[in-house]
Amino acid sequence: MKYSIVLFFVFSTSVSHGQVTLEHTYPFSSIRFELVDSNEVKFFYFSGDTVIIFNADHSIYKTVKLPNFGNIQSYRKINFLSRHLFNLDDKLEFLAEAYPNNVAVINEDGEIEFECDGCWGNYPLASGSDAIPLSVVNTQLGTKLILHDSHGTTTVYSLPGKLAGCSTAKSGVDAPSIAGGNSFPTSAYPNPSNGQMRISYKLPLGVSTGELVILSTEGIEVKRYRVGDGFNDILVEKSDLASGSYFYKLVAEKGESEIKRLVILK
Repeated sequence: MKYSIVLFFVFSTSVSHGQVTLEHTYPFSSIRFELVDSNEVKFFYFSGDTVIIFNADHSIYKTVKLPNFGNIQSYRKINFLSRHLFNLDDKLEFLAEAYPNNVAVINEDGEIEFECDGCWGNYPLASGSDAIPLSVVNTQLGTKLILHDSHGTTTVYSLPGKLAGCSTAKSGVDAPSIAGGNSFPTSAYPNPSNGQMRISYKLPLGVSTGELVILSTEGIEVKRYRVGDGFNDILVEKSDLASGSYFYKLVAEKGESEIKRLVILK
């Protein structure tokens, strides 16, 4: 009896392993993949000023040297690798964001097809209630590119293509929102700031306490302030935050506010 049980276990294990086959190992951990068109997949790796794009069979498709533009100091991220999103030719393009605040659409030949100095996109944070809309959104009125700037404005551009793998956003809870948020109004002033600013807030009716959370652009919490309904603003001191860009939100028992951006200049 014992012998039969052991044989069954070994046989079952070997069948399970047979379903998962090692296909390829990349020498870096930050490899990403994108559905660039209706049925075309590409893997890509970004480091410094270079993007390496791989085919679905893991052979190298192209190495792209990222160009200098505007007043960029270094590249921050590469998103939305696509073949027909930003224009209708057959070249791959992607949205590149750079420090301090620069955005560009760059194609597979390293050519800039669109640029916006002093701009940044929306940063995807954790999924669920902490998520904010992506910079590119499919809507019933076409695909939109959403950018922000240090003047506190948001600019919406129309794109000719569609973000692959995503259905068109519908009105209701599934639709990404440019403004988002709920009944938790907040505002920071001055913004940008030389390091000291006030963040005003209003807690929902029936809520007496909450927390103001400051996040890095990567979605990592860097500061948390306890707030109450006895006041309607909080002072952020110069020593609390280093120079740079941040997000902030108000968290309370009944939910969370819209996520907004603040900039510290010292």
